[in-house]
Amino acid sequence: MASNSWASIGKLFGIELNGLTILTFVDIMYHIATQRRTNMKFEPTKSYTMRSACDRDAVWTIEVVTRTTKMVTLSTGERFRVGVYDGVEFIKPLGTYSMAPILRADRIA
Repeated sequence: MASNSWASIGKLFGIELNGLTILTFVDIMYHIATQRRTNMKFEPTKSYTMRSACDRDAVWTIEVVTRTTKMVTLSTGERFRVGVYDGVEFIKPLGTYSMAPILRADRIA
């Protein structure tokens, strides 16, 4: 993070002592928690990874071939509708079930 970001947080939450701003742990954690990722999108020709919820050693690497505003085409030729959660695009290439692995745009291989 940029130092000017911490300075602005210090003005909001911190205590100033001899010209130095002192932040508490709670202030720093609040700042980190309120920073949202925005516009993390799938990009064509990039590969992304996903893991199984049941077996940590099971890792899939999938390449996005093309994309439109609402759909993604994978290297397998399958097309999926893109969803967005917390500012990050995702798809479920193996289906929708309780333990289904999710391919997210922020997990670049």
